[in-house]
Amino acid sequence: MFIDEFIDFVEARNLMIGGGASHSKLDCFVVAEGRYDSVTEDDRTAIEMWFTNKPECTNVEVRSLVDVNSGI
Repeated sequence: MFIDEFIDFVEARNLMIGGGASHSKLDCFVVAEGRYDSVTEDDRTAIEMWFTNKPECTNVEVRSLVDVNSGI
């Protein structure tokens, strides 16, 4: 199943996801698994490429990194 593959991919990078999905849309955020770890630009690029390489994904939008702890 698509979402299980994505979760496996994300967890292999020591990341976690949260958010929601429907049959046609996945809207989520990705955070680092470790308490003081951060998602890297390499992680962001790898996630974007993972989606881009899936033929069932027709409109991929991966936004830039943000610091969720900064209060912004």
